[in-house]
Amino acid sequence: MLLSLSEWAEASWWGTYVRESTQGFAIASIFLLFGIVLLLGGVCLMSLRLLGLILRDQPVSQVGRDVRRWTLVGIVATLVAGPSMWAATALRYYDSGPFWLEMQLLATALVFHLTLYDWVTRRDDAHPVLRGVTGIMALVLWFGVGVAGRAIGFF
Repeated sequence: MLLSLSEWAEASWWGTYVRESTQGFAIASIFLLFGIVLLLGGVCLMSLRLLGLILRDQPVSQVGRDVRRWTLVGIVATLVAGPSMWAATALRYYDSGPFWLEMQLLATALVFHLTLYDWVTRRDDAHPVLRGVTGIMALVLWFGVGVAGRAIGFF
């Protein structure tokens, strides 16, 4: 099924456009980098606050509210640009171990981000250990997605 999906994506009009146009892949890359900056910037800032390393005088919920919108814009940008880049050469990714690791980490990071991370960043009364573990897990998962994605080009 995944092989059929990869074949379909690469043959689709969008995959063909991104692959064959002079600007398609470049535009997708720019959006991906823009999304990564917003996503990781927000996660880093929030995680450092959860760990009590910065902005200690501001409530966790306030910092969360301040960065949430930009972090979500980053997630959306990466979830639009990433599949666009994948569609251009989907069959090459199909046999890539780092690609499948990235997809597993991405799924885990999204579920984590939209559940526990979101819950903790909206609360000022979460236990400090839970805050710290949540901050560390967010950093590990999201940076893991980035490292695995970068590893695709090397393996």
